Amino acid sequence: MEQLFPPWRNYTRPLKYPFADRCNLTAVNGVILAADLFDDARIYPVGGETGMYIGRITLDGTTVTMEVYGPTKGSLATATYDLLSGPEVLSFVDSNGNPAGLMVTDATRLGTLAASLPFGETLFLQDATEFVSSVVVPIPGYGVTAVAVGTEKLSGDVYLVGTDGIVLSLESGYIRVDAVGNPYALLALCEQQAIPVAPICGLKTINDIPPDGVGDFKITVGANVTVDNILRIFTDSGIFNLQTSVSGQGCHG
Repeated sequence: MEQLFPPWRNYTRPLKYPFADRCNLTAVNGVILAADLFDDARIYPVGGETGMYIGRITLDGTTVTMEVYGPTKGSLATATYDLLSGPEVLSFVDSNGNPAGLMVTDATRLGTLAASLPFGETLFLQDATEFVSSVVVPIPGYGVTAVAVGTEKLSGDVYLVGTDGIVLSLESGYIRVDAVGNPYALLALCEQQAIPVAPICGLKTINDIPPDGVGDFKITVGANVTVDNILRIFTDSGIFNLQTSVSGQGCHG
């Protein structure tokens, strides 16, 4: 693969960049990171703080996990790669799966790093692997970072849609959800195919006569006044059938 900006890579190769010059790159267990391990970096976890650093590298089989720590917040972002297919860019994500940074390297240098790691965790102190300020992008810790559905957290592109009687609003920094009981919400489902007519869908017409403006049918007594009217309602193949009966006159559909 062709490398972009080779002069920049050549310039930073002998430096400890993106780590601070004062760092010794030495882990608590004695493992030493090569000064030219990375060419560049951008670190931007949500809620990050000043003085972020590589706090832990874990080797588990052929899987290597690198973690960005904050001085007071612990692990803020992780990047994982396989030794058999080391990438040229390590992509970091936060605990909710949101992008949190990247570091530029290559498979050869990552392989050399893995060869020096013992199985399990290798821990670093802040003074050993702190990033220079130019590679850290401050991201405020407030705002929505994920939407929880039960125990599952949704992140990335999540759309909240207010429809069918659901109204979304922002109140004091919180997303408020109101179920207002839209009386016409279920009527929209009646227009969809494979939705049964009963019981969720109302009558559309009676003898080709539609309901009034609020969806009501009003059945009133006509000229033939009688006290023993009978109204029968039943379904026939999914269609409402209404019959009226008056004494001595039988049923009328």
